[in-house]
Amino acid sequence: MSGLVTLSHQFNEHEIYFHRVGKGIRIPKNVSDDFDVVITVGEGSEEETFYCNSKALIKESPYFDTALSKLWAKKKNGMYILEHPNISPDAFEGILRYIGHGKTMISELDEIILLDVIVAADELLFHDLAGYIESYLINTYFQSVKDGLTIFLNKIVHHQQLNGLWRRLLRIINDHHTLLCNSADLPCLEKSALASILEDDSRIISQGKLWTVMLKWGMSRNPARSLEFTSWPDHDINVLADSLRELIPLIKFSNVSRNDFIQNVIPYQQVIPNTIENETLAGYLNRQKLIETEYSHIDIVLEDSVVINHSHAALIALWIESSKNKSGGATTERLRRLSKTLMRRRLKYKFTMCYRNSLLQFTWEDYYRQCNRKESMVAIAKVRDSLKLVGGFSPVGLIAPPQIPLNEEWERTFIFSIDGNGHFLQENAVASRMSTCRTDGYIFHSLFGPRFGESDLFINLGTRRCVCRQNYYSKPITDSRSFPFDEFEVFIVEKID
Repeated sequence: MSGLVTLSHQFNEHEIYFHRVGKGIRIPKNVSDDFDVVITVGEGSEEETFYCNSKALIKESPYFDTALSKLWAKKKNGMYILEHPNISPDAFEGILRYIGHGKTMISELDEIILLDVIVAADELLFHDLAGYIESYLINTYFQSVKDGLTIFLNKIVHHQQLNGLWRRLLRIINDHHTLLCNSADLPCLEKSALASILEDDSRIISQGKLWTVMLKWGMSRNPARSLEFTSWPDHDINVLADSLRELIPLIKFSNVSRNDFIQNVIPYQQVIPNTIENETLAGYLNRQKLIETEYSHIDIVLEDSVVINHSHAALIALWIESSKNKSGGATTERLRRLSKTLMRRRLKYKFTMCYRNSLLQFTWEDYYRQCNRKESMVAIAKVRDSLKLVGGFSPVGLIAPPQIPLNEEWERTFIFSIDGNGHFLQENAVASRMSTCRTDGYIFHSLFGPRFGESDLFINLGTRRCVCRQNYYSKPITDSRSFPFDEFEVFIVEKID
């Protein structure tokens, strides 16, 4: 693209112009006297030159205030000379249009160019523009993007300043990981981008889904991809194993639920390096080599959860047993003593999910219809961008009229927090029971989700925030008093004799 473009922005009573000239095109003779800056952007065949007005640039960006100062400026034939080979011509034109038209120019550009504009704006210190475009993309296009994920992942992974968009894409993958797995563009996903997804410390995506995405990526690049894996020749299995060798260690296998492990990992154990395979098998499958934990004697039946794994459920089951045995609390030492006592007999608990609220719109009718049961139930929320879980257990359901009088059944109610996903969770877990000085308020009536105590733990499904203000229960379960969550599930808990 080249030509004289008039912008509506006024400066010193003159309209601001810029002129874009493609590589190899002769500089036009009619360039306006307002142009005193020559900026070359792009490189190779993509290189283009822009003629701009220094006063307009300096007014909008502190970068140009410095770059065009007497101390730093480079001049030739009375013109300031700047070069930015890492900025694309389209991105730089977007910035110049912003100078003239303001933020209205954003809707005129496609998403890929806008990503380039953010990177360029960050480099040239147009911070307001970079932040605005990022918010615009998160709140519009990236709310429901389902196509082109690989293109965006490959683009965003190389730029730390796009961290907000990166985290939004991770949430999309967590909610729609099958779309990425089944995408025809999956083989085009750069290995570095996939590694960054696997290494993400925020743990937005569950480890079971990460394993599936990684495996499908490797298989999509293999000549035998059209065959069932059980029919793959040994040579192609070895090729797959080699392509995944550097990625597999990035999977936190201790955080993969036993269901995912049996269904999605074991069938492909041939590609797992021996050192990782043995550790994982010992931790999940082989009873004779089972890693000893404080709750390894508790058998758990758990299906289809994106919030908890078998280790979480076993610890909650141990807390429930503690409430039955009048242990006086749920400290780590008491649980260990109880656990040793219970090890003389095996326990079996079944967790059946009856309600899930991820990114769906909350309605009281749905929650009431699925959770209005007088059964042992546990409600659990995953704190946003962390491994931390908060929740509460009730022996007689979660739906209650205001201020139920305390009795022997209600006394077994407790709230809790768990920080981590693997074995030995007790060290970073807290359980809190009703204070002995309280005679009511086990659970308060709420139209927006479970509310234990007045606000000792209030999981507000309307605002998708948790409130933890210790009052009715014996101790706080977290230091934070208010925080967002991204997943919520309710389970019916049943002890199987």
